[in-house]
Order: sequence, then C-alpha cells, then structure tokens
Amino acid sequence: MRKLILVISFIVFGSESFAQTSYLWLTKSDSTGKAFRGILDIQGSASAGSTFLTKELVKPFVLGGTVTASARNSVLDGMKDLGVFGGNANVRVRYYGGRDSLFGSEMLDLYIQVGKGYFGSGRISKDAFGLISNGNANYQGSRVPLNSIQGEMQGFQSIGFGVYDKRTFSSIGISMVNGLTCQQFSLFPPSSFYTSANADTLQLDYSGEYVHSAAARPNGNGIGFSIDGEYNFVRDRGIDKKEVWNTLGVRNLGWVNWNGQSEVVSFDSTFTWTGVDLNAILNGDSLLNGTSGFADTLITTSRNVSFWRPLRGSFYVRSVYRWNEKVRLTAGLEMFAAPMKPLATLGIMYMPKSNCIASLNVSNGAYGNWKLGMGVQWLIANQFYFGFQTSNLPGYFFKEAKEISASLQVSYLFKTKKERQ
Repeated sequence: MRKLILVISFIVFGSESFAQTSYLWLTKSDSTGKAFRGILDIQGSASAGSTFLTKELVKPFVLGGTVTASARNSVLDGMKDLGVFGGNANVRVRYYGGRDSLFGSEMLDLYIQVGKGYFGSGRISKDAFGLISNGNANYQGSRVPLNSIQGEMQGFQSIGFGVYDKRTFSSIGISMVNGLTCQQFSLFPPSSFYTSANADTLQLDYSGEYVHSAAARPNGNGIGFSIDGEYNFVRDRGIDKKEVWNTLGVRNLGWVNWNGQSEVVSFDSTFTWTGVDLNAILNGDSLLNGTSGFADTLITTSRNVSFWRPLRGSFYVRSVYRWNEKVRLTAGLEMFAAPMKPLATLGIMYMPKSNCIASLNVSNGAYGNWKLGMGVQWLIANQFYFGFQTSNLPGYFFKEAKEISASLQVSYLFKTKKERQ
C-alpha cells in the first residue's frame, strides 16, 4: 500500500487565491484511502503586479522616498492604451479528515477550513496616467478622457467544509463568507480634463460613483458564500509510465451581500477655471486644496444601500506530463473577471529525489505580463512538508520588475497508529 505523501500545491499567478493540488500529491496518494488519520494544511500568499507600474515607481509610495521624473517617464513610455494593476493577500488553514468512511465509501471524507483574504485591482488609460503623473505639459489644447479610471478592493473572512476523494484529492466545498470591507470607485463618460492651448482655461467634467461598505469591523459588514471545487484525473497511466494528470477547477466563486450601512456616493458636474495657468493649479494651488475652490464645489449625492458584489473567483485547467523519471512538463490556463487577463503558464518540474521538487515556469496574464516563476517543495521524514514559490523571481532583484509575489505552505500528516508502530 503506497503511503499518502502530503506536498505543497503552489500558486502559479500573482493573484489572490489558493493553490491547485500538486502533482506529487496526486501521484503519490494512497489508493486505499486508509494511510492517514488527518492532514493539517496551512498556506499563505501575497502578490502585487501590473502591466505598467514598476517596482522603482511604486517603492517610494510604500517605503518612503522620492519618485523621480525618469521613473515616471519610463513607466509612461512603456504603457499601452490601458494599464492594469492589482494585488492580493490570503491565509488559509484546512484540515482533511481521516475517517474510515463517508456516505458508505472508504474513499471519501470531509475537510474543514477557515481563511482570510484581501484583493484589489484597478485600471487607467495611458493619457490619464500621464496627466496625473506629469501634469498638463503634453496635453495643452486637448481633452484627456478620465472614464478609464476604475478601482476596487474587498476584504473577507470565510469558514467552510467540503468533501474530497482520498485517492485523487478531487473535492467540492462551500464556505460562508463574512465581508469585512468593500470599496469601488468608477468614473463614467463624459469625465475628462481639458486644457486650453494657452493653458488659461481648465475644465473638469466628472461623472461617477464611489461605493463603499461601513468601516471595517470584526463582525463584518456583509455575508455571502463561495464555492471551491477540483476534479483530478489521469488520462493514460500506461505501461511506459507516460501518464498525464489533468485538473479542472473552480476557485473562490461566490457573492457577498453588503449590508444597508453601505453607501453610494454619486457625482456628476463640471468645474471650470479661467484666467489661471494650469501649472499654477497643479504645482502651486492644488486642485484638491481649499484655495483653488475645487474641493468646496465638488457636487455629490449619497444614499445608503444594500448590494451584492462577486468575489474574485476563477476557473482553471492544468496538465502535467511525465517526461521521464525526474522531469515533468506542465501547462495551465486560468480565467478571471475583468480587468485581470487570462493567465497562461508553461513550466518544468525536476525531481532529484522522490521527496523534493524544483520547478520553473513562464507565464503571462493576471495582473501583469510576462514573468518567470520558481518554486521548491520538500517532504521531511514523510510527515512534514515545507514549500515556497514566487510567480516572478526577477521581481526581487530588478527595479524595472512589474510583479512581486510569494506563497508559503506548511503541512503535517497525522499517520495511522499502524504506521507509528
């Protein structure tokens, strides 16, 4: 009887979410479902990425310092029509039961889990970012649309349970979600900023809304649900051991109903300055301070509402091909809601020993563009597990990097009494 070897399942994108079941877990699981009494699995992850923002530009905002003109211009030169940015941070504890049977089957059992997570994303056009970062010098005599500016952020806690197959770790589960905070900002057409050719007339058209929950509190501001599921199967194990393991899954698919203390702030108006120079407004008399008059004349309306918002869920597929005794080839695709892009991944895993794996992968999508990831997995004494992964290794070393991430998992297998003797 082969023993169940618990190993890490890594995040392969810079996003908010938890891992897919690992290849070692699938191929070394106990076909009888009786080799363990339970599994405690703890994992956490954090990532931030963008299609245009670089570490050099963002770092001063996080750690303090000066944002240089060269950093701003470098980002602007590298932008396409629309830039996307976002990030997430998650932690989850899951316990896989080791009962003798469930629903009359020795192959099935329950798992329970608790977790907490935050995610956010946004987008902005190249011209709007240029106006905000470098002022009006390049936009005199033109109108810059602002309706591309959008952003959202959510925080939540969850507790749930599910059923899993001990042989393949295929599973389906549901969680109750406690919404902590929800913020969403959007500008609509015809929002824009106009500068006359002589920079003596400025016009701001603003139309949009800011939707937010009440201030974050431990007992939450909303309640909802999420669904996680995964189906793992082997295509052809064969005599030559050239099997292909395939995975179909859904992750964090759900909704939260934010309570009636939530607020929608709407704004729709036009403000015009005449007889002043735009550079004086932006550099001396700020648009947002009292002397310019803008802050005092911003016209808004607000109302309390209860509303539903989806969580940042995804659908994914993955295949792992056994090339030889020590090498595996991987491919995967994950689909997200806008503004995140589909994430495509190609990789290779090397197994110098049966209890460890080193992996490399190349991916494109999610919050960023091309990135190079790596990971290590290590099983200790056939009972303890430690693993680490990053979806973009260059993010730790190069100032031009546009994504940085890390995920960590520690697991413990409770063996049967027979195995302990």
